[in-house]
Amino acid sequence: MSENDGGETETSLNRKRKALEPLENSLDDSFEQEVTIISRNSIGGEAEETGNGIFGKRSNKIFVTDNDYSDWENDEPQKSPTTQNKSLSSTSTPKKRAKKIQVEPVASTESHLHQPAVPQLLDTISLATVTLRVKQNNIQNGNHLVCEDANGQERLVYLDSSWSCTMVRESSIIRLVNVPTWQEHDFFVSNDCGGLLVVNPDTLMSSSNVSNSYFCARKTILRDRFHGMCDASKPLLIGIVVHELVQWAVLHAKELRVTKEILLEYWRGTICPTVVYSMTQLMITPSDFETELMPYVENITGWFMKCIPSCDDPENLVPLPTASKCIGIHDIEENFWEPKYGLKGKIDITMKVESPEGEIFFEGMELKTGKVATSIEHNAQVMLYSLMLESRYSGPPRGGSLVYLKEQKGVPVEMQPTNMKYVIQRRNELAHYASDIGGQDLPPPRDDPHFCPRCECAMPCMLYQQVVEKGRQSNKDMFALAQQMTDHLKPVHFEYFKRWTTWLFEEWKTEAMDARPQSSLWNTTKEERESQHCCVHSLRIEKQVPLGDGNLAVTFMRDTPFPHRVFDVGDYCVVSHSTSYAVRTGTILEINKNSLTLKFGTKLDDSIEYFVDKYCSSSLQASSLGGVVMIMQNDERATKLRHLIVDLQPPQKIYFVKQFPTLVHEIMQQTELNAHQKRAILACIYTMDYAIIEGLPGAGKTTVIAVLLACLIALGRTALLVSYTHSAVDNVLLKAKKLTNPRNILRLTRGSLKDEQLKELTLAGQMERREDPMGHEFMTKADQDYVKMNEILTTTPIIACTCHHISRDSLFAIRNTFDLTIVDEASMIVEPLLIPALCLSNRFVLVGDTKQLCPLVQSENAKEGMSISLMEKLSLAHPDAVYSLVMQYRMNRQLAVLPSKMFYSNRLVCANSTVSAQSLNTYFTQEAELSEKLSSIISGSLEDSRVFVSVEKNELKDKCHMLNSAEAHCIANICDALIKRGLPPDAIGVMCTYRRQIEVVSQNVNNKAIEVSTVDTFQGRDKPVMILSLVWNSNCKKRCELLLEDRRVNVALTRAKTKLILVGSHSSMMHIGPMKATLTDCEEKWKVIEWSEEESHHAQNT
Repeated sequence: MSENDGGETETSLNRKRKALEPLENSLDDSFEQEVTIISRNSIGGEAEETGNGIFGKRSNKIFVTDNDYSDWENDEPQKSPTTQNKSLSSTSTPKKRAKKIQVEPVASTESHLHQPAVPQLLDTISLATVTLRVKQNNIQNGNHLVCEDANGQERLVYLDSSWSCTMVRESSIIRLVNVPTWQEHDFFVSNDCGGLLVVNPDTLMSSSNVSNSYFCARKTILRDRFHGMCDASKPLLIGIVVHELVQWAVLHAKELRVTKEILLEYWRGTICPTVVYSMTQLMITPSDFETELMPYVENITGWFMKCIPSCDDPENLVPLPTASKCIGIHDIEENFWEPKYGLKGKIDITMKVESPEGEIFFEGMELKTGKVATSIEHNAQVMLYSLMLESRYSGPPRGGSLVYLKEQKGVPVEMQPTNMKYVIQRRNELAHYASDIGGQDLPPPRDDPHFCPRCECAMPCMLYQQVVEKGRQSNKDMFALAQQMTDHLKPVHFEYFKRWTTWLFEEWKTEAMDARPQSSLWNTTKEERESQHCCVHSLRIEKQVPLGDGNLAVTFMRDTPFPHRVFDVGDYCVVSHSTSYAVRTGTILEINKNSLTLKFGTKLDDSIEYFVDKYCSSSLQASSLGGVVMIMQNDERATKLRHLIVDLQPPQKIYFVKQFPTLVHEIMQQTELNAHQKRAILACIYTMDYAIIEGLPGAGKTTVIAVLLACLIALGRTALLVSYTHSAVDNVLLKAKKLTNPRNILRLTRGSLKDEQLKELTLAGQMERREDPMGHEFMTKADQDYVKMNEILTTTPIIACTCHHISRDSLFAIRNTFDLTIVDEASMIVEPLLIPALCLSNRFVLVGDTKQLCPLVQSENAKEGMSISLMEKLSLAHPDAVYSLVMQYRMNRQLAVLPSKMFYSNRLVCANSTVSAQSLNTYFTQEAELSEKLSSIISGSLEDSRVFVSVEKNELKDKCHMLNSAEAHCIANICDALIKRGLPPDAIGVMCTYRRQIEVVSQNVNNKAIEVSTVDTFQGRDKPVMILSLVWNSNCKKRCELLLEDRRVNVALTRAKTKLILVGSHSSMMHIGPMKATLTDCEEKWKVIEWSEEESHHAQNT
């Protein structure tokens, strides 16, 4: 098939010419427009003439016009609520009128979400919905797209009027909803003919983002990509509380008479305790906040509830703003994920209503606590809700209501076809940018030099204009503003911004490609997803129990057991059923063999069968991108960090004093630190900029941090402790709480802590231990809690959390100054993710080991830059700032000698003779009858501390996953033998190089107290006995990337105290550089023992 210069095929061109032939003589000079849509109720049914609309059931006559419409954003705003029945957009009268053109009919509509969840990609979601893949974008040269359908058949999609401005990339998915066909195989999307074009429908855009984008689309995209520090907002908190009050009132209106007193009781008893934390950051007491709530409470009970069915007077209801009457509350905060239109959102109140004509349907209501708006944002939001209701419950979209509770105004929002078209076009524009994560294109700036400097996204916006766009999308005034707002930065800082944003977007793109996409929820079956260990289906509700905080614990169960390790407690999940996706989202509270309990805000229908999917969490790169912007700010701390981190200026020299404070001396004496540890702690105390503690394996990094915290408390200083993982933070605190009063430490976390000993350090635990404030007898319970919480949050000297938590907690908007920031696991954390924590103090300490795991980077394009941690960068630039801990307290001499030679230039030494000579024999408490090989493998003598068990059976592949069942059987036998000799199960750890192997080993190991996890998970921890399952062998075509990394091998070799057992193919390991060095580059050779599958069966029988 030949192609012309424009890249179009002969077939495409011929079809286009044929399709456009009737148009050549179809236009006359009339200034009037005549539109008639003929529809049929079903294929072959009788034709009937219907009115204008984008949701006609079957159209076989259309008009094509050459008119265009101005963007809705430029239309005149609504003057008052009384004009709501008028169109929100103004269109000019077409200069020409088209002739009627006969086209093929489109089949009748039927909501796709009322069909079972089956694969939908490139297939029809309903008879009136067609999904296509774009092959060529010829909008600029012919106003059409060349697409293909599910069968590979070429389809042309002609775009007329404002649709011709649609941005769409080749290979993108588009969805046509009620679009008429053209010349049998093709489609025509026009302002006049009805129907909608949805671009990238699998990219679900939130309705609030779409509506907010009318003010500034650029800000909407930037806010999603660059997460800055969280800030408390009183209007937002009022909105949250008022929404909860209204929703509780409408749900209970039929059971009790909702009065002001009852609402206030619910506020004081249920809502208030959950928002005291936010009130402390706003510095407003519960009593004062309640005063501000009173106008809303009075309006809810005195005005709003008159239109809600209640036990008072269910018959004499006031009509809703849309003139319908509410006959029941269907749901509150109803969650929607609607791939038909590429939308998601939550409707405040979903009502069952009856129209003046007696028709019954569902209608959405959006509650607002601010002033009545005359702009289009709120109306657009309700229109999108109506589309989502139509998609879930079928029937034409009906519009909905806006209710402004503060001013007692109800505004109807009608579904004007013209306006709906513009709303979807705006959604398409946002989806175009949002779906291109790897690219750095943004919508044009707002061009408002008066507003932009006050915008929360001003800095990333200005940096983009200056560094990436070079002013191409900006007018003269806006580019001048961008230059002015970035004038404090040097070229090297611009280069830093450009490099890091490029790397982070590359990594984000790679993550998105490798991860299970959100769209798998509707593009794959639930059975397929369960086989991939990300879903559990066929669930029924066993019970729904109130939790006391306004939420419910909903327990799902089924008769058959769940697949192994699908979910963990704390996982965020999505609950769906056969006709609706994501009806609820919530966290797992408890999981058992065939049941799981999740936390929701409202009840579910217990007559329906559900399936639960693990939520595809959003990338952490947005927080890192926010850190890149934070260091570019024009303030004192950001300026100092740029000098140290970007310009790599040397830190100020540390001057040690001979006589350090008595309290510090006593703490050090009490903890029996060695000289290296003492010097590192003093460096952290006296540094003016930063200090780096290099802690070799087992050298007491955790102890040093704990003692440092105790010293800072004794000196009256404050500190922020952060780490990459919760376990690292908790390990430090377990030691620190023994050295100081627990009330001096506050552990911040959004979930529950695994270790019961640390619960007293959480906010809830601290609240229980604090005495009542002075004058408490004159305070309400809420005000007492406020005073106690405020004292804890503002005066506790040590705050501890993960580095991810910093930008998500509004506490740091008011608690924004610490004397020192301490970062544990600093060698594992990507540089920009640390910046929010470093910006909270003028000095910082980085603790870690650059010879072990570095930041995990998946993108090959970004790895070279992103995998270098800030700790490694500063250590190389200024080695004088590094204080090394080389005396290790973990491994015996047989285990320590190997990593010391391979990775640490023989610097790693045993701290004392006791550590050097420890052996597994000290843990054995009994004899056992074992085979000769098993006895040799688990030998407790010091000389047998390192054993390689050679299992030469080929590995197996489970689809794309690597596993080795022979190794799993061998490991199970070794674990059983160790336990028979009296070793506690929790003294054994099993490391796996591949995640799929974890499941296989776990299924074979009999004792669940034996921890089985990845090598990475065990970093920073140790066990008396560690077993490593290597899985890979030389017969595999895939390279063993994990064992090629020196740092990961180092971690694997340094976790055991007395015994390290490697299980795998010995001959294959000789082909892998780091593993060959491990097995051969040491004077003390490994003890190698051959193992066969028959020996596994023999051991089990024994």
